[in-house]
Amino acid sequence: VTAEGIYALGDNPGVYSPEIPGTPGLIGVFPNPWNDRLSVRFSLPSPDNATLRLFDLSGRMVATLADGEFPAGLHSVLWNDCGVPAGLYFVRLETTNCSDTRKLIRMGSVR
Repeated sequence: VTAEGIYALGDNPGVYSPEIPGTPGLIGVFPNPWNDRLSVRFSLPSPDNATLRLFDLSGRMVATLADGEFPAGLHSVLWNDCGVPAGLYFVRLETTNCSDTRKLIRMGSVR
């Protein structure tokens, strides 16, 4: 990006073109186990509608972490849980052509 705000795409010296991921999906959930803040990373090879939801062990939806249109690339969603009790959970990414689920553990609050 130049001082004028122009983004240069190419492979000339000094020009960096971000790599677009080849497949959609969850990249990672950090930290796991988590206490208060949770970061969920995912990739999209093309612009797409994406929904990130948190489910408890019984399959009940606990929270929607993100829901909307995202550009192609790598994305990170930071979530501060609001009183979610300790236990086993699943985070699920759903896009037009993909669904991906990861298991995670919520630890008790550290005081």
